[in-house]
Amino acid sequence: MSVVSKSGSWYKINYNGRMGYVSSDYVQVSGTTTPSAESTTYTVTASTLNVRSGAGTNYASIGSVTK
Repeated sequence: MSVVSKSGSWYKINYNGRMGYVSSDYVQVSGTTTPSAESTTYTVTASTLNVRSGAGTNYASIGSVTK
């Protein structure tokens, strides 16, 4: 998973060659806070986090990432 940008409380990510969204409530950020910065690390804090087709829980799940 690589973070492309942040929109509100959602991160837009590159997920297996597709764009998807994950809730920032379950992602811990360390390093700089700019999504494009090379020194930023994003860690999933949930055991399984749904990747959605849009920025919201009303969008379909297109997969998941694990801790």
